[in-house]
Amino acid sequence: MATTMDDEQSLKECEAYVQEHNIQQLLKETIIHLCIHRPDNPIGFLKEYFTKLDEVG
Repeated sequence: MATTMDDEQSLKECEAYVQEHNIQQLLKETIIHLCIHRPDNPIGFLKEYFTKLDEVG
């Protein structure tokens, strides 16, 4: 039973983290860029995309 409560607490913390850092919107925009550009090397594209985001702020 304690595990279930621990799992629920972990899930709540995860949801709060995702919301606090706007992760869902970030991933949505990332997927949109991926679909628009359709690179031959999607992993390289994502690496470059996230590097640029990191540099911006």
